[in-house]
Amino acid sequence: MKVLSVIVPTYNMEKYLCRCLDSLILDDEKMEKLEVLVINDGSKDSSSDIAHEYQMKYPNTFIVIDKENGNYGSCINIGLCEATGKYFKILDADDWFDKESFDKYLAFLSAQDTDLVLNNYRMVDAKGNVIRNIEIQNLQKKQVYKFSELVKRGLFFQMHSVAYKTQILKDMHYKQTEGISYTDNEFVMKPFSAVKDISVSGVCLYNYFVGRDGQTMNNVIADKSFGQFCVVAISLVEFALNYEGDNMRRQYLRQNALAYLCYLYRKHIFENSFDDKLFREFDSKIRREYACIFKGSGKIMRKIYISIWRLDKTGFATRMMRIIWRLSNKSTANNFDK
Repeated sequence: MKVLSVIVPTYNMEKYLCRCLDSLILDDEKMEKLEVLVINDGSKDSSSDIAHEYQMKYPNTFIVIDKENGNYGSCINIGLCEATGKYFKILDADDWFDKESFDKYLAFLSAQDTDLVLNNYRMVDAKGNVIRNIEIQNLQKKQVYKFSELVKRGLFFQMHSVAYKTQILKDMHYKQTEGISYTDNEFVMKPFSAVKDISVSGVCLYNYFVGRDGQTMNNVIADKSFGQFCVVAISLVEFALNYEGDNMRRQYLRQNALAYLCYLYRKHIFENSFDDKLFREFDSKIRREYACIFKGSGKIMRKIYISIWRLDKTGFATRMMRIIWRLSNKSTANNFDK
């Protein structure tokens, strides 16, 4: 049995794909424990040809699946259907693993049986400079924690940090929203409803490449994709509201959905993202149809910066908040968010 299935969603990534796939090559014994599923999402460049070269060279590890374009979620869904590893992790095609850490990480996974394994990651720019190291906070490495510990400590994670036991995802019939970008937040939140225990590897595994042209998180592209952000937000909210399990998990899911909503509000109010008219329509929908999600989880109505924005008919107060936020090196958002 493979220890780890790594899913590599790929669309027109010929410039970065070799770096990504090279980072997954270890010695022969360790490669036998690894399964790499490169899901080519209808690329129009040479991404498929590059991936097939790795499959030819390492046929027991690399598997290439060519498909019509269906965007990010469709790649994850197909990858999950085909995955045979004990654990399931996503690696975006423009990102890469730290090879030394990957060796240690794979050994750590071999000895684990927890539902979720966490790792540290770093953000790296186009020049190779490390912008930021993101470490798992308030959890000791190589320790096992019950899910309740995450709830007590109010911890949330990014896609780059998580690897789920594959059977957890299959048993819950996990499906990621298809046809849009920005759905990695679904992968972080929804499977948490089935997680019972967590272990922390302690290694800085994932290199998250930021700032390239065409990246979905590029501000210009993200700002034009408000409708996609809305779809993800509503997906998280409705999943939390429809969850029928224990109260502890229900509250955690609602807090997670709330955190994502607050991220969108901060992005718009402080960074001037999205069209204001469209965002106010979204705000009205949230308040009208999903207000109950905020009960017991820090009501969004009490966020000062959101209240100011809602009352600001002229736009003056919002402009002042943005100026103060920029001058204070973006830390003001945390002060407003009380």
